[in-house]
Amino acid sequence: TEYNDRDAQYQWFIEALSLRPVRIHAFSRMNFVYTVLSKRKLAWFVDQGLVEGWFDPRFPTIQGVIRRGISIAALRKYILDQVGHRGCTCLPPERRARPAPSGPMQGASRRVVNMEWDKFWAENKKVYEPASSRYMAVFRDDAVMVHLENVPAVVEVVSTPLVPKDPSRGERPLRRFNEILIEGGDAASLAEGEEVTLLRWGNCVMDRFERDASGRIVSIHARLNIGGDVRKTKKITWLANVVRSGAGAGGTGRGVSRTLFSRGMRCTRASARNASAQ
Repeated sequence: TEYNDRDAQYQWFIEALSLRPVRIHAFSRMNFVYTVLSKRKLAWFVDQGLVEGWFDPRFPTIQGVIRRGISIAALRKYILDQVGHRGCTCLPPERRARPAPSGPMQGASRRVVNMEWDKFWAENKKVYEPASSRYMAVFRDDAVMVHLENVPAVVEVVSTPLVPKDPSRGERPLRRFNEILIEGGDAASLAEGEEVTLLRWGNCVMDRFERDASGRIVSIHARLNIGGDVRKTKKITWLANVVRSGAGAGGTGRGVSRTLFSRGMRCTRASARNASAQ
């Protein structure tokens, strides 16, 4: 490129001024499928006020993906994993003839690549997975009540690992009750008589469904089957339908409410096609 023509001059100044040697790596821009990376085109969204700014979490910028949840460690590893290959001119001459080793930090490549976002975020999951404590949650608006007929109407508090694969991370309290809430989507996927597994508890047989006028399941009558086989059953997240102590008068006190945000990328070719088709 036009920048390589200045490399020799740059190195001459470094040596003449007795400055710290700098090794220059030239690499191509990394492209993502269905994603616009042109700063000129992205600037239009900023100028029109359609986004918060260059740091908008829907933008394919460094600040954007950091706000979206990427960790610095995952971002760094992902970039370094785009390794140089045998014969790549971004490597020094003594390394170009050698096969590329298997580890990261092998140099950047000048090849034009089109990457998938799935791989990008999969790298992020590898960073957060070992360090993230496991909790369960259900969407409040479509939660379905499950009445466990053979469970006493008494709140039972047990301990469960924060990270099942790493007991050293400690434990957390888990409340059990004869009324639990499950996701509406999970309820819709079940059939009467089906046996499922309630995570961190055991198997449960769905005996009878109650539906509203539209046919939507509004409640389920079920019974625990702790000794059931968990290997081939659906795994269901759930919450005990109990009032938290100290919730205060006037509040429901049922669980801890959190708002979940889900934002897609703002500017993609796929979304542009879908918009034009409508």
